[in-house]
This record gives sequence, C-alpha cells and structure tokens, in this order.
Amino acid sequence: NIYNKLHKLQMLSLHYNQLTTLPEFIFNGLPKLQRLYLDSNQLSSLPENIFNNLSKLERLDLHYNQLSSLPENIFNKLHKLQMLDLHYNQLTTLPEGIFNELHKLQWLYLSNNQLSDTAKQSIREALPNLREALPNVGIRF
Repeated sequence: NIYNKLHKLQMLSLHYNQLTTLPEFIFNGLPKLQRLYLDSNQLSSLPENIFNNLSKLERLDLHYNQLSSLPENIFNKLHKLQMLDLHYNQLTTLPEGIFNELHKLQWLYLSNNQLSDTAKQSIREALPNLREALPNVGIRF
C-alpha cells in the first residue's frame, strides 16, 4: 500500500486526477484520516469495503464523479462522518438504509443526480427516521 508510511495523515486530496477506479484496500494504511477528497474525478463505482478502515473520517467528498450506484454497506464503518457530498453524480437510486450507520452526519448533499421521482420519494420517506436519529442533519436534493 502506498500510504503505509503515512499513518499520521489526516487529510488526503485526490480530486481532479481523472481517476476511474480505486482498489478496495487503497486507504487501509490511513487510520487517522479525517478528510478525504475524491471529487472531480471519473469514478463510476466504488468497492463496498473501500472506506472500512477509515473510522476517524469526518468529511467525504465524492461530488462531480460518475457514480451511478453505491454498495449498500459502503458507509457502515464511518461512524464519525459529519459531511457526505454526493452531488453531481449519476445516482439513480440509493440502497435502503445506506445512511443508517452515519450517526454523526450533519450534511448530506445529493443534488444534481439522476434520482428518479420514486427514488426521491423513497429517500424522503426514509428521512423522518434519519432526521429523528440525526435532528441536526442538513440534506440537499
């Protein structure tokens, strides 16, 4: 892993690199990472376990990519995540419960995707539960 000697790294910016894919274990050597910027690339999918070892992550920026779907459990280990930016992708739907483990989430950006009306309605129906668990969360469609 290229990051093994960077175990104290707190912020990593990989935006504007024309990345199309990322290996599943690329972030394993970064236990103290708090901010990860993957925006403005060409990512069309992400491995389900890519963020599993980023338990201190507070901000994840994935906007301006080509993500059309996300794995159901991709965010399950991000218990400290406060901001998740997914706007300007090609998301058409989101797995039910994808945000359930994000107990510290304060900002969720989903605008400018290709979410169907049915998907938006589904998310809206799920939001009361999300907002009950996270009363201070701000959500942008």
